[in-house]
Amino acid sequence: MGRLMGAYDIDEDHDIPELNKCPDCQSYFEGENCPICGKPCPENMKAGNRPAVKAKKKKRKSGDTGRVTFISWYHSWWFIILMMIIFPVVGIILLITSPHGKGTKALLVVALIVILLFRYGGTLYYYFNYIFEKPPVYVNTDISEAEYRSKCEKADPETLFRSADEYKDKYVCVTLTVTGRDTSFNDEYYPTYYICQPADNGNVTFLVRNCLVMTKNYIVGDTVTIYGEFKGNQTVWSEKSSYDFPCIYMAYADIEKEQ
Repeated sequence: MGRLMGAYDIDEDHDIPELNKCPDCQSYFEGENCPICGKPCPENMKAGNRPAVKAKKKKRKSGDTGRVTFISWYHSWWFIILMMIIFPVVGIILLITSPHGKGTKALLVVALIVILLFRYGGTLYYYFNYIFEKPPVYVNTDISEAEYRSKCEKADPETLFRSADEYKDKYVCVTLTVTGRDTSFNDEYYPTYYICQPADNGNVTFLVRNCLVMTKNYIVGDTVTIYGEFKGNQTVWSEKSSYDFPCIYMAYADIEKEQ
């Protein structure tokens, strides 16, 4: 239904000071009685007696300049969100240069951060660890080299091989000859492993992991006295093959002779 002529909504900031006003139907008129409802006009609602109506201040929305803003297709929300998913950098540029409100932009930036974390979080975590974290140490570094060597007990290779479980996690000193070398292991920090045997017993084989000795130039034929921690039987896979031998984590070593 339409509004009665001469009437305004109660919440509207309108008044006609030179006319009387009906307090019931809000109509304006010149006579003593309201032409709509027939009621007489009270003294306080007659022309000149009513207090002036104060205009309400209407708050303008954020980013609203009061003018009509035409948004280009590349600044449309659907296109910005699409670029955020496919090409995040392009999406960010379009978002910054768009005429949308600051609050909406901030909300979309948070959504973008969440998307990027889901998409690239694992890769960023890997590179962060690679750059800032130190390689793990698999042998005791809380004591000096001299103390470490003194803790290592001289072990017979065949006895060590046959009783792998009994010697597990013990400090050992054993002399072996390098018979092979593999640097292709699928390990986070790509250590060097040496395949070693006693010089007088080719049936006994150990896998020696180079942990603290930074020189990785031991070659086949070198006889090396190894100081390290015995880890028992282990299966280790490389890109070339797999090994299932008793393993020694080597902290220090002395070359006895070179052939």
